[in-house]
Amino acid sequence: GIVTSKESIALTNGFENEVSKLPISHHTVFSLASLTKNFTAFALLERISDGKIIDSAAIGDWFPCLDSHLANQSAAIADFYATIKQEQYLTNDSVMNFVCGLDSTVYKPGQTWGYSNTHYFLIAKLLERQTDMTFESILAQEYFETMKMFTAGFAYNGAEYTFGNLKGKPTKYGAAVSGEGGIVASAEDMMSFGNAIINDSNYKELLQLAYDLSDVYPQDTNWRYGYSWFFSEDEHGKFCANSGRGYGFNQSHRWYYESDVYYFVLSNKDNLRFKPFRNRIVELIDF
Repeated sequence: GIVTSKESIALTNGFENEVSKLPISHHTVFSLASLTKNFTAFALLERISDGKIIDSAAIGDWFPCLDSHLANQSAAIADFYATIKQEQYLTNDSVMNFVCGLDSTVYKPGQTWGYSNTHYFLIAKLLERQTDMTFESILAQEYFETMKMFTAGFAYNGAEYTFGNLKGKPTKYGAAVSGEGGIVASAEDMMSFGNAIINDSNYKELLQLAYDLSDVYPQDTNWRYGYSWFFSEDEHGKFCANSGRGYGFNQSHRWYYESDVYYFVLSNKDNLRFKPFRNRIVELIDF
């Protein structure tokens, strides 16, 4: 899908799953995987901007790291996905038990970048403590409703399933952990998301704050990473981007925030063709 200040368009192809063979439509829901982190980060940035949360505050007595370390993936807390093997059956309780069982960080917090889904799970818990609301209620009220993402929701504990394909085999995804993944959304929802971030100046202000709080990405100094977004620049201008994958899904989106161009790719098939296809879309956009 492509969204600009003038128009929105989304093209679909393929089937919802291997069984029904129903064609994918604008209302077919996909697991957003780690694109969930962008919503989590917006909620955190809102509260930092309002002074309700301080980005340099310590997260608690367990680990010597700050809120900004969590958001910038430098808190050095072990990733639960690397330790708990039954990923599709994870719950918030099982991950919290994992966190409480840790007695140290992987390295000194703030020392370098190290991707961990645990970081964004803890941000979700921080937001719940600050608001006295569930993480899911925060996102539903503050983003899904206001952005008019009418079919967006959460796939938790088998209550709702999305279907994908991994290595040629069908997958069924119905569980995730708050903050790091778990949002399901359709192309229609993502067009609404694109229109919201382009037309509401508040999101550009939050993005600027994310950039101001970001760190140089150590694996490529042409990039920065901050509050779930990768920042860089190409021949079309400055942009922020993020991607997600897992359980037969592969998702990506990019926002050229100076030229008001946003595009996304949602796939229920995880294979090596995804990245070339994603890059081809940029070539088709009329900037």
